[in-house]
Amino acid sequence: LAIVGTAGSVTIGAYDDFDKIADLANEYNTWFHVDAAFGFWTRLSQNPTIRNLTNCIGRADSIALDAHKWPGVDYDCGALL
Repeated sequence: LAIVGTAGSVTIGAYDDFDKIADLANEYNTWFHVDAAFGFWTRLSQNPTIRNLTNCIGRADSIALDAHKWPGVDYDCGALL
């Protein structure tokens, strides 16, 4: 069982509030995973408005990201943290 948050959804680019979700996961002793295939890379931005979209993502128990979702990166490039 897990609670899954989204960082940059495919259709509308939505970002969940990871701090609130992490609190909920802790309350129910449940694994917290973030699908950050698109949105993880906001962590690299120097623009605080963009970077803040993924505040508290580090509270997740696991994070999935796909480097191939960004231009110029081969399709078979991905990672699970």
